[in-house]
Amino acid sequence: MGAGSSSTTTEETKPQETHIHSYTEKVTKEATCTEPGTKTFTCDCGKSYTEEIPVTGHVYTDKITKEATCAEPGVVNYTCECGDTYEEELPVIDHEKGAVKTTKEATCTEMGERTVYCKYCGEAMHTETIEAYGHTEGAAVVEKEATMFTKGLLVTRCEECGEILHSEEISVRMQNWYIIGGIAVVVLVGVVVVLVKKRRG
Repeated sequence: MGAGSSSTTTEETKPQETHIHSYTEKVTKEATCTEPGTKTFTCDCGKSYTEEIPVTGHVYTDKITKEATCAEPGVVNYTCECGDTYEEELPVIDHEKGAVKTTKEATCTEMGERTVYCKYCGEAMHTETIEAYGHTEGAAVVEKEATMFTKGLLVTRCEECGEILHSEEISVRMQNWYIIGGIAVVVLVGVVVVLVKKRRG
């Protein structure tokens, strides 16, 4: 090379490699029913970012602390794990059938009555009718004996109240008249025989 000439050296530039992030997520703060949590995403290269985890909201467990009755409302308590709590009123309930007591006995001719009471407060709810159960027929009884001159009476009464259910007349005793008539005939025949004997004598 001649004097005054210069030489240049060129260096090749290598292209830079493009990095693709690969993130691993991790919950770094758990969300609660009142506060949000945090989720962190981290790449091997050290770059990271976070996302918020929304609050979970209260999860309540209910418990009846006072039963409702037909006279008073009840109370139900709601409690969250975080300690938050509130109460609600349970409405009064209807009367419920409890004891039944007979206040008037039925008879064979008259209806009875029974009262139904509420099993919670003991208040009388309503009354019910007990139907009359009807007469119970007893055995027929001769209440008046028949004689030669008067008729008798055969009566059937109710065993419960004694009311006459039906009656039947008993005819006069005609057989007594037959006996008396027979005796009279025998006596009359005897008298006739005696008179005849006297005349012949």
